Amino acid sequence: MPNESNEIIFVGNSLTFACNWAELLQNPKVKNRGIEGDNTEGLLERLDEITESLPDKIFLMMGVNDIGYGLSVDVITANYSTILTRIKQASPLTRVYVQSVLPIKGLKGRNNDSIIALNEKLQLLAVENSAVFINLYPEFLDSDGELNMSYSYDGLHLNTNGYLLWKSKIEKYVAE
Repeated sequence: MPNESNEIIFVGNSLTFACNWAELLQNPKVKNRGIEGDNTEGLLERLDEITESLPDKIFLMMGVNDIGYGLSVDVITANYSTILTRIKQASPLTRVYVQSVLPIKGLKGRNNDSIIALNEKLQLLAVENSAVFINLYPEFLDSDGELNMSYSYDGLHLNTNGYLLWKSKIEKYVAE
């Protein structure tokens, strides 16, 4: 898609990809750059394409696939640090919003302990890089500390209720 001025770009994996963010947020400036199966390493490979329009805002959510691919929290954190540094260098006026990784339920190869540890590091990275950290994780929990299945159909991906909750937690940041 061609670049536009003042874009608001959503970057992530299948969770981001599966939503029509422009429609949900009723904002034609919102562009979805989510890719199914993507992780922080994939984002590093395509980051120049994302920053070339000098977007107004970038909303990031990555990490659950990294964990599923066996990357350590430290490697994921280092990749995120590089991502944030490169965004700042390529597009210094872009406001960056780091969204926490959402909880999961019943998925082999991934666990909420790793997600919690990653989210703690992402919050620190956001502060260090003058980004806004949006902690969505607790909003999606059930009473057992896992992804509330009223927001998901498979323990990872969101249903309509999940996207509506996500929207309710970020729409003020999109509008500011």
